[in-house]
Amino acid sequence: MGVVHHDMKPANVLIDSEGHCRVSDFGGARFLSNGRLSFTGLKDIIITRSYAAPELFRNVKDSADPYYDEAIDYWSLGATMAILIIDRESFTGTGDFDKIQAQVERVKRRMIRRGSDELLVQFVMDLLQFYPSKRLRGSVIKEHPYFIGIGFDWHSVSSMRYPPFSYHKNTFARAHGYGISSPPPAKNDTRYNLMKMLEDEGIELPIDDSFDVDAEVQGMTCDL
Repeated sequence: MGVVHHDMKPANVLIDSEGHCRVSDFGGARFLSNGRLSFTGLKDIIITRSYAAPELFRNVKDSADPYYDEAIDYWSLGATMAILIIDRESFTGTGDFDKIQAQVERVKRRMIRRGSDELLVQFVMDLLQFYPSKRLRGSVIKEHPYFIGIGFDWHSVSSMRYPPFSYHKNTFARAHGYGISSPPPAKNDTRYNLMKMLEDEGIELPIDDSFDVDAEVQGMTCDL
């Protein structure tokens, strides 16, 4: 898209009523200029330290390459996936190689202890590469062994025919006495309505309109 979001994190990934993820809060986003952006310091960009890429914490005066690109968003995606898997923030926001490597290794160990799929662990590790040039990014993500291994249907998801993954019983809801049945895998253009499914299960969710945006800025959201 030629845009750097700068602040990818769980709070900025919304899920619509049909189970599709949407990236939100483009207030700090910037368009790339010739494929990169000049780095002038943290004071000029909007980030959340625990999800920010290590190259954003370098010393501007001592940097031989005062530029960055969309690779920072892919690091943030890796940090976001890490917290969703291990249920804790793992990065303190630093540009120190040794500290970052120690934090990444800690994330890897915790994912393995939780029984995460080997290819999923590798996918997150590929996103959490210290050097931007080695970091997984762009369309090659679609060719990662993890997605190939689970038979991920990128075309059907991007065309919003059905959500990225099959629904699973929500353990949090189940712990509170609710049960959510999983629909069969989609084999056609049927689009599931999550709110209707919850209604059929007798589960009520409060509607929060505080995240609504004006029609003229709706174009500032995109599929994850």
